Amino acid sequence: MAPPATSPDRVESALDRVESWVDDEGIPGASIALVDGSEVVATDGFGRRGPDRPATGDTLYAVGSVTKPVTALATLVLADRKGIDLDDPIADYVPYFADAPGEPVTVGRLLSHTSGMPNDDLAFAADALDGWDEFRSFVAESTDRGLLDDDRFYYYNSGYAVLDRLVTAVSGTEFPTFVRRAVFDPLEMREATFDRSVFTDPSADVMTPYVSAAEEFRDAAGSENPILTSDLLRAPGGLLASVTDLARLVRAHLADDPPLSETVFDRLSTRVATRERLVDGTETAYGHGLESEPFGSDRLVGHGGNTGCSGGYVGFLEDAGVGIAIAHTGVADGKAATRDALAVLVGVDPDAIDPVAAVDAVLDDLVGRYESPGGNHHATVRRDEARLDVAFGGDGGRFEVRALPLDLSGSLYRFTDVDCAESTTDVEWYAGDTPKLVFEGMPFRRVGPRSADGD
Repeated sequence: MAPPATSPDRVESALDRVESWVDDEGIPGASIALVDGSEVVATDGFGRRGPDRPATGDTLYAVGSVTKPVTALATLVLADRKGIDLDDPIADYVPYFADAPGEPVTVGRLLSHTSGMPNDDLAFAADALDGWDEFRSFVAESTDRGLLDDDRFYYYNSGYAVLDRLVTAVSGTEFPTFVRRAVFDPLEMREATFDRSVFTDPSADVMTPYVSAAEEFRDAAGSENPILTSDLLRAPGGLLASVTDLARLVRAHLADDPPLSETVFDRLSTRVATRERLVDGTETAYGHGLESEPFGSDRLVGHGGNTGCSGGYVGFLEDAGVGIAIAHTGVADGKAATRDALAVLVGVDPDAIDPVAAVDAVLDDLVGRYESPGGNHHATVRRDEARLDVAFGGDGGRFEVRALPLDLSGSLYRFTDVDCAESTTDVEWYAGDTPKLVFEGMPFRRVGPRSADGD
């Protein structure tokens, strides 16, 4: 990879963007690292990691599901070394899902959340489960509720806990030990750990668990949060890491000569399923441990996480070759901060690459006053958060519809209205300099801004 090409001014602007996010959102403390090719070009901390203790680039955070790409990477390394095919049934290796209905639950389907197994709220249930034997019973109880008709994405934390058991059984070493040897050591993630005893080490540069901006920092070590205490959740979300170490994970993805097999890294983000689809057609894809989505003409690849008292995001732009690691205390949207910072880093308007902002722009553009061709009917369109409220008037009387967007991906925007009788009515707009509204076959042309009286 070529030497860093990002200008120091852009690096500084990206750091400023994250600092503003921390201030604006009331986040107690956060840390950031920026990556350009094979170099970590900046690390910084904002706010405090605990009472009177500043956050730094080396502060350890519980980063929740940012753990998943690490667990996935360890699983893929194991598969590469031991000849495990991702299409192999997981039951060939560990005693899970042998009696699940339908097609076998495979290693790959657990990695990509496409096993059909339902979300079983493991993050909330783990505290009541006494070890791995009870966890196996917990999983078995939910297998008959699987949704097996297609390969839809269902986020499944228990699937990643089962991958913990796979790694332990096949490697012959405990999951944290294997991850240390197979991932942390070759990627030089020196401080990353699954050892929660660091919370009680007074000399450690570690976050204090924190719930919300309305509360004070906790004095306890997060003992009431199973994500921070339960071994059942270490593979789905138990990683403790600094942004410095997470930046090394990002750097490994961007390297021309990665420290692990290039095939392993490619599998992490190669599309398997659609995780989310916005009404404008923008899709977030999920691979075997990483998600990806459009970022202008580029793609943002990464993963976020949340523990309820902290979280983070790691990501990189495929073509631009730059990346980011964010970690924070409290509950916050690290992915939104990532988009803003990366946009500034590559010289793009952040609003231009925000998919939610794109939907907002479409909705805002349709607001106004409309008239039918003969002038006998009119409509006033107002924005109400994620929907448009349309007040019709004229010869046909007065009535309102609440138009919810269904598809904004083309030049014909489709909405629907659900009335009190639970019937649906299509509401459509044709995009253009002068939008045209069609309701029950009647066309309306926008003639001006919305009126003050709302008729």
